[in-house]
Amino acid sequence: LDDLFRFVSLDSHFWSSVFLIIRVDQLIGGGSTFKTWMEGDTLDIQRMLYDEEGKAKIAIFSISHLSDDERMFFVTLLLNKYIAWMRRQSGASSLKTILYMDEIFGFFPPTSNPPSKEPMLLLLKQARAFGVGVVLSTQNPVDLDYKGLSNIGTWFIGRLQTTQDINRVIEGLGGKTGSSYDKKEIRKLLANLSKRTFFLKSAHLDDIRLFSTRWVMSYLKGPLKRDEISALMEERKSQTPATTPESAATGKKITRKSGYESYISIDKSIPQCFRPGFGGENHYSASLMATLNLHFFNQTRGIDFNESYCLELPINKGSVDLDWESASNEAESRQCFKKLPKTAPSEISYAPLPDFISSDRKLSAASRALKEWIYHSRKLELFRTRSPQMESQPGETSGDFRVRVSDALNDKKEIEIDKLKERYEKKEKTLVDRLQRAMAKLEKEKGDTTNSYIRAGARILGALLGRSPSTIATAGTSVLKERGDVGRAEERVKKYQADIEELGYELEEKLDEVAEEYDPDNIEIEEFAIKLRKTDIVVDGIALVWSAEQ
Repeated sequence: LDDLFRFVSLDSHFWSSVFLIIRVDQLIGGGSTFKTWMEGDTLDIQRMLYDEEGKAKIAIFSISHLSDDERMFFVTLLLNKYIAWMRRQSGASSLKTILYMDEIFGFFPPTSNPPSKEPMLLLLKQARAFGVGVVLSTQNPVDLDYKGLSNIGTWFIGRLQTTQDINRVIEGLGGKTGSSYDKKEIRKLLANLSKRTFFLKSAHLDDIRLFSTRWVMSYLKGPLKRDEISALMEERKSQTPATTPESAATGKKITRKSGYESYISIDKSIPQCFRPGFGGENHYSASLMATLNLHFFNQTRGIDFNESYCLELPINKGSVDLDWESASNEAESRQCFKKLPKTAPSEISYAPLPDFISSDRKLSAASRALKEWIYHSRKLELFRTRSPQMESQPGETSGDFRVRVSDALNDKKEIEIDKLKERYEKKEKTLVDRLQRAMAKLEKEKGDTTNSYIRAGARILGALLGRSPSTIATAGTSVLKERGDVGRAEERVKKYQADIEELGYELEEKLDEVAEEYDPDNIEIEEFAIKLRKTDIVVDGIALVWSAEQ
């Protein structure tokens, strides 16, 4: 197993094979801790990100209690599952989900190539196109591969103390480190940052910035042991009663229940199969098992979908007709009963059959009844919304469809918000230009008023010295005129300032209206169905299956 973990290819089919081999080995060997990997919830990324109603969830995986090999195995398996889910999504420009991994040391190193490295690098290169964000955390930048660093758009860097860490960050910043800092200043900053202060480098910013976080108190005791996690999760775990298979009895005397026969008389054209038990049971009861394929087709909606069923319907002597409504879907495989043995075990007893089954040549009547029931009862359930006009895909659940609608609404909302901002930026620019001209005019009028005061004072002084007194009246008129111009200029400045403020309030209202219009909670999802045609129902096989009674 160590060699498998260390050198195995990352091919997803091979990993599935390895997982199956390990499981069989543990079942045969017994008593291994690896059997716990067969328990718990299915590793379904869609179900871990969204609930049945399409609401977002948070999934936390703790691997602190695992060994190094088990940690590598699980992280690699999870990343490949995540990539498989991601590639089934449509492209998106807005952020939909975030994959966050703490303590990346050992999983994405710059030198060696552990199994987790390739899927992590692929996520860093391609995830943004699907609206998936990746956040990696480590105490030393040398723990990360340089190819990964070049694909990370935003860095939050705390205080670094070693020269190697600082040099790695400087190299990763590239030639353009920002217009406000040179490399020497950055080197000094990284070595002397205060607590809770971080150095921000982003591909979306032209310059480098510093920011501080709030003080936070944490009561976490540190990594939890597996039994501690179990104790914390005990109330949330579903209580499933443990069952253990009963041991087979040996040397058991064969007895026959009342009503059971050692021989059953049925038409020779009826195919029969036998499903023995594990405890040497010799009493067998019958059921009809049928494999069928349904083809749903709708050219207008582009639907061309197939469904396969393996239905099993128990029958007994008292049955008067075939109630396929009571049948159970045993498997999706079309070979579900064809792999069962066709030879009866020795010394078994048969439960009696109704006459309409015993005489039904090739079970033709049962097959027709099955097709008739399927035709009237089975429909392809789909979902749709009127605005936006969207319909679900065959096999898509209501929750998954709601997630897809929500993503589409978010994309449209972002487009509308960008249009609004662009339109209001033009309006704001026009008002700002007018405000700047009004303020320049105000400054000019204030300067003219000051000059008028100076001229008026000079004229008053001249009059006192014996010059013409008419100049005093002229100077007073000029001062009043300039004061009026200043007042009007101030009113224009205030008006443009009020208009800019009002424009901001108007933009906020418009943004709220857009958010309300594209709120997924306001969308009504309708149900509708695609019906089958009788020619689209194909019964691939039907047989009488005798099963050992437990």
